[in-house]
Amino acid sequence: MAVLADTGLELGTAYWHYSVGSGPAIVTDPCAWGGGGATAADLDPGDSVLQEFLMDNFPIWTVRLDLYKTSTDVTPDDFFTVRIYSSATGVTEVKTVKAGDYPGLCKSGISFVLKNDYSNTRVRVIIRKNSLATATMYVDNVAFFGRSS
Repeated sequence: MAVLADTGLELGTAYWHYSVGSGPAIVTDPCAWGGGGATAADLDPGDSVLQEFLMDNFPIWTVRLDLYKTSTDVTPDDFFTVRIYSSATGVTEVKTVKAGDYPGLCKSGISFVLKNDYSNTRVRVIIRKNSLATATMYVDNVAFFGRSS
């Protein structure tokens, strides 16, 4: 199984690269029993966080993440796009994580099985907050992994 380095986003620019004005922030983790703290990606509207890495050889690929919100009062503009891109093959997939699709303050383990093959290639995962987003929401525990079946 291949996984992104620092899935919890704790090390900021050591592994993850943020747009100017955004970065890692310690936030209350609504997924944690008792609301513990977590280091999550705090993105301004229109900003992104990305990581690029070399993948192993697997037939099935999945991207997974957690979504935190500070309020359930969200609009259709409150979403993240997750873009998976391979510069070696030129394939791109885009998935959307809409805050309104999840009724609570937390949705852990949002995952998408990908349709493209990313085996033995350099992959870039880019997570962007919609430029019209108004809700305070965070992304955490991002993972990209392959499996045999």
